[in-house]
Amino acid sequence: MTIIGGTTLLIANSLSNQTLAYSMLQNKNRSEKDAATEYRKTWAAKIRRIHRFFGPDRADSLHILNLISADSNLRYGLLNDPTVGVEVRKAFDALELPQRGIDTRHRVVACGESYIPSPLMHVAITAKRLVEAGEVNTIVELGSGSSDNLFRCYHLIDWPFRQSVEFFGCEFTEKGREAAELLASREPEMQFTGYPFNYYKPDLDFLKDRPRKIMFFSNHSIEQITTLPDVFFETLLQFPGCHVAHNEPVGWQAHPLVAKARRTGDKAFFEKIRSNLTLLPTWKERYSFDPVLRAYARTPVSFNSGFWSFSKGYNTNLLEQLNTLKAAKRIQISTLEIHHAPGNLFVPAAVNPFNASTFIEWNNLSSAVTPVATEGTGTSTPAP
Repeated sequence: MTIIGGTTLLIANSLSNQTLAYSMLQNKNRSEKDAATEYRKTWAAKIRRIHRFFGPDRADSLHILNLISADSNLRYGLLNDPTVGVEVRKAFDALELPQRGIDTRHRVVACGESYIPSPLMHVAITAKRLVEAGEVNTIVELGSGSSDNLFRCYHLIDWPFRQSVEFFGCEFTEKGREAAELLASREPEMQFTGYPFNYYKPDLDFLKDRPRKIMFFSNHSIEQITTLPDVFFETLLQFPGCHVAHNEPVGWQAHPLVAKARRTGDKAFFEKIRSNLTLLPTWKERYSFDPVLRAYARTPVSFNSGFWSFSKGYNTNLLEQLNTLKAAKRIQISTLEIHHAPGNLFVPAAVNPFNASTFIEWNNLSSAVTPVATEGTGTSTPAP
């Protein structure tokens, strides 16, 4: 029994075999086809939900998204997850948080290497800060889905600052872009444009039409790319001085033991985690004869997130890529908050304490002039 935040939190030591979805763990790599298939269904469902709450013309994008979020709270997606649902339900019960209804905004969240009850947060404040300081006039979300994050950013930024900002939702799936256009139709004053985007073959040339002060960000979309290619960063670095923020479940990549196991595809290592999966390790893990379980007891969030990455084929190299660029003095990392929150902050139903988010901010140190595409020639010239 452990006291967290003044509340008694009783959590079972491990999940029963019957609740585990994985009979055998696989070291999975996510392909473009995997992502396309999964998210085509996701965004088609999102379109149906947008239509459901489209309502009268006076409902803008934020009203619609808030209605969808409130409705999502009825489900608490993870409560019915076959892998971790039992654990999450027990934690909710122990904290006396209702599992159904829309009267609570709390989750069991990751905080460093502990789990605590916490209200939802948003990281769109970064975009607000940069825009209102005059450092950004273009906001680009990469892997934007239905671009909910951009519409929330738009409403968070004070008027009249928002009127001078261009928003671009760069999304791989056609259905995701279609959902974004539906929301954009309720924001006639918002400068929003959707573009196709592929992390494996990134093309951002449409941003070279004029000099821009750009902020790029990703929110649990890089997680879908098992191995992020070098060309992705080279594409971003074409834009001197750009600001970049990532809210991605990659904190475990800074843990040497977990990172090594993930890199080598160590199934036995992750099977131990699966067999002892818990939100709060007990004496059985802390005093185990197995050094892996003792390490798990000290840093459960990293171990759980590494396990989730292994089982889902999620990203393995974002931190490595950023550290390489930092060592080469090509970028400056201003913020690295490992395990700052549980999962996807913008989508309440997707909050997942086993897939904890890490927040990273960095900027391009290059002062070269942004190239501007010259119409009709296929070449580039320096911006005036």
